[in-house]
Amino acid sequence: MSWGSPDPMTRRVGMSCYSTEAEPISHYAITRAPRLDVGSPGAFALAKSWISECASNHATCNKTKRESPPELPTRVLEILEEDDNGGGAKALPSVRLLETNGSRGEYAALSYIWGCPQYCCTTSLNYEEYKREIRASSLPQSIADGVRCAQQLGLRYLWVDSFCIIQDSPADKKRELSRMASNYRRAQITISAAKPVRCNEGFLQTRQVPGLVNGLFRVRVLCPKDHGRMSKLREEYRPNIYFPGRSKRGSVSQEFEGSVWEIGDEAWHAEPSVVHLVAADWNEPVCNDPLQAIHPDREPIGDRAWALQELLASPRLLHYGSRQMVWRCYDKTAADGGRQPEHDRGVHYDYNEYYRDDHSDDETAAELGAMWQKIVTAYSVRTLTFPSDKLDALAGVVDELNRSMTGQQYLAGLWRDCLIDNLSWYQDMGAEGHEAISLNPNRSCPSWTWIGVDGRVDFCPGEEVIAEIKSAVVTRVETIQVRHHCPCLVVEGNIVIQLPVLQLEFHEVAAKFRCSGPGMSMETIPNIIYLDGGMRSPALSRQIVGGRPTLVLSPGIRFAELTRGGCWRNVHTPNASRGLVLVPVPVAGREHVYRRVGFFAVDLECGLPEGRWPNTPGDLRMPHQKAMDPSEFGELWTEALEEEVITII
Repeated sequence: MSWGSPDPMTRRVGMSCYSTEAEPISHYAITRAPRLDVGSPGAFALAKSWISECASNHATCNKTKRESPPELPTRVLEILEEDDNGGGAKALPSVRLLETNGSRGEYAALSYIWGCPQYCCTTSLNYEEYKREIRASSLPQSIADGVRCAQQLGLRYLWVDSFCIIQDSPADKKRELSRMASNYRRAQITISAAKPVRCNEGFLQTRQVPGLVNGLFRVRVLCPKDHGRMSKLREEYRPNIYFPGRSKRGSVSQEFEGSVWEIGDEAWHAEPSVVHLVAADWNEPVCNDPLQAIHPDREPIGDRAWALQELLASPRLLHYGSRQMVWRCYDKTAADGGRQPEHDRGVHYDYNEYYRDDHSDDETAAELGAMWQKIVTAYSVRTLTFPSDKLDALAGVVDELNRSMTGQQYLAGLWRDCLIDNLSWYQDMGAEGHEAISLNPNRSCPSWTWIGVDGRVDFCPGEEVIAEIKSAVVTRVETIQVRHHCPCLVVEGNIVIQLPVLQLEFHEVAAKFRCSGPGMSMETIPNIIYLDGGMRSPALSRQIVGGRPTLVLSPGIRFAELTRGGCWRNVHTPNASRGLVLVPVPVAGREHVYRRVGFFAVDLECGLPEGRWPNTPGDLRMPHQKAMDPSEFGELWTEALEEEVITII
């Protein structure tokens, strides 16, 4: 709807509509208002019907064989009988911590955001007390709502990390964190508190969505009784809209000649139906339409790193979002009212397909590498309250992969059997969200793993592997507390690798490279250096050049080739060279020791003409050298490569 003069688009508002089931027009206006009372009996009844439908009818969901009932996790919260709260009102039932000792039963798992310290959680001091009873009044609100939800769904047990893991026991945390993915996989349902950003907020409150109560406008319209005939006429007319060669005016009169419109008053409902209209900005993301169900990935829990493995492992999720309840499984995504969210087959679906398939020895490494790259990219854009949790928050998925494929060695974020592909990670400072890219001071890690960086991580493996791994070890993984600061993750290890190393000094090829930077388009630039940690890379130094602060790339960097060929930005580049950007590290008594500082991609047949740097924050520069033509550059590069055995720390 638009109005205004002289341009009618100067004042414009999009409109969405909904109706109720009781209105005759509900056959035409098929969208219903979201059920804002997500804790109502009707909402729980719908959730139970979704669970039943999935268990009985969904082919993809039932491909993974699940024991029924499954073995319970090491500990669960057992929901005790509820008592009257005076005057007949039902109080929230108390719970107790139950050691299951391998017993079986159906249970729910809770996925939620801690967001703040949980003072009510299981420790070695209150363990015996909690085995007797945990008072309902002491539970954080999101966990109390999880208990109520599980009970209303007919389940006796609930798994919650803060209560089912002994929080002050490093040994128990290490053991139980590795089992987290299997705990979510065996659950009958994962209850996802998608909206609250703190555990004390709760998620069963009635939602408040402006513009939905009675709509922004209400329109009364008459509609025909024979909705079937009307729908048929509408479908017959619809193709005319898409064929500009046919007259719309003529088609309309032809299609509706002798139709319901020319029948007497008895063909119409006597009373007008009410259609509710709400404002919707369709030029913005769909979440600006109050009727549109927000996809769970766009809710606050979609930003939480811990929640990714909970999503990956859960066959069924019941999300309590910002507007309404949303169901998600491998075969279906549905919302309780409103415009339905898209059923996307993202990393959640891909991981399930990979997990349940049998893998031959020849396929395992390649498939694992491709799947792990998707997981890492999805994980890297999410956030952690404690940076030291970077490894722990994926430990459950790692354990699942280890059990499903014997013989795979995990190396602090990388896998040994597909290590070359895993080493081909990079961070693009020209991409959306580049502001989050940095090196995290609370993680001391080997330079070859992406664990040490924050921000999005992508991968660019090649077709032909040039390098050969001689050895790869992780000698230490430990979380230490440094006085009153946040815990610090310490990882130590090295990779010994044989690969071609460019013997030219950087200034000899500098003119052929550009460095990814904010606001810089990469589409037309074939030779790129991606710095780990972006503008906080140790390969950059701040200098004053021409009277202005300037970031200068170290002239001592070296290029080491990992692969050749493959695709680059959906274009096949058979002569592409890809590998690591390294800086030498002086180590007494040892030679050829390097630290990784970035990743490079070079097209040896497509060079850059001499040109100016794009304007980017910080005025990023490299040593200058006159330009050379592509063939000359390709020959120079290839001839200057020499095999070396190096150690990367």
